[in-house]
Amino acid sequence: MGWKLKTAAFLFALLALGAGALIIALPLLLYVFLPWILARRRRDGGDGGTPSAGGHRWLAYLGVFFLAVSLVALASGGVFSVLVFGGLGAGLVYLGAAQGSGLPASLVPVSESILMKDRLLPFRWSSVVEVKCASGGLTRLLPALNGRFVVTLREKTGVFLLLQATALTEAEAERKLVGRIRELSKSLVAIGAYLFPVEAREASPMVSHSCERVTLDLGNLDHSLSTQTFDSLAVSPRGHVVAALGAYQSDEGGHSRVTAAANQALKKPVLVWEVAKALEKRVREGRPDDVTVFLSSLAATRGADIGERIVQVESDSTATVMVRSLGTPEVELSRAQLRALVRAYS
Repeated sequence: MGWKLKTAAFLFALLALGAGALIIALPLLLYVFLPWILARRRRDGGDGGTPSAGGHRWLAYLGVFFLAVSLVALASGGVFSVLVFGGLGAGLVYLGAAQGSGLPASLVPVSESILMKDRLLPFRWSSVVEVKCASGGLTRLLPALNGRFVVTLREKTGVFLLLQATALTEAEAERKLVGRIRELSKSLVAIGAYLFPVEAREASPMVSHSCERVTLDLGNLDHSLSTQTFDSLAVSPRGHVVAALGAYQSDEGGHSRVTAAANQALKKPVLVWEVAKALEKRVREGRPDDVTVFLSSLAATRGADIGERIVQVESDSTATVMVRSLGTPEVELSRAQLRALVRAYS
């Protein structure tokens, strides 16, 4: 009986749409499609933490539907409804594609901030967070990350989380993203890993620079990851399973500008642990740097008075600040990074 009622509601909504009665059509369309959208989101992993690849695929599907509705409205002689549904559909398709693959190429860094803003969708904000690990290899670290990340294999190995938030203002976006960093840091500290937000002007070229896409051999992924030439790997997980990968090789004459997109979907399930195991063959582990030591001290003294945890050191720079924690070396941070760290490790 339920599907008959929804079919009738959908047909009546189309009639109302053709007559220009948006106030009737929209509630009916939501009644028909909203339960399906929410169910799809739950199956794709959209309920917990950071949405995984496919977790926002429903946005693109909904966008395609609204584009189709705009064509129906156009055929019925509508004007305003065509603009409304067409614009909404195009925005949802773009948003779904951007969230499903990684960070979009249209990001611009916000001055003196850890935030990057989307030119095309100004309510979408992004941030890049480096994962600093004091001990253990990639097989311990990568499976613990809850969200899309990029592993760089250039001079030294680096792991970077890609975080996104929807907000109307910069202050609200920073609050949401710092809150996400705080939440993740509490779970990662147990394995000796700490989160270090990257200044926006440094993060922007990390997610968009000249490079060549490298096609991985998905049939023999372990061998491909450990032997093929590439210097960054974007990973889009769905829980403990990898949904998609994207490998890139830096090249000044490269065609691609987006280095955070996981463009190769995996048809057979592969664990994040398996990807980490293959990459470990290419990694040279080094000693924790000064920033890692500083972050470990912040994490260990979480909850203590900030005046006791951080000591400012004299510096000639106005853009950055030299600080140290209890018994740690001095580190140079931007004021935006220090502000985010104090809030994330409070």
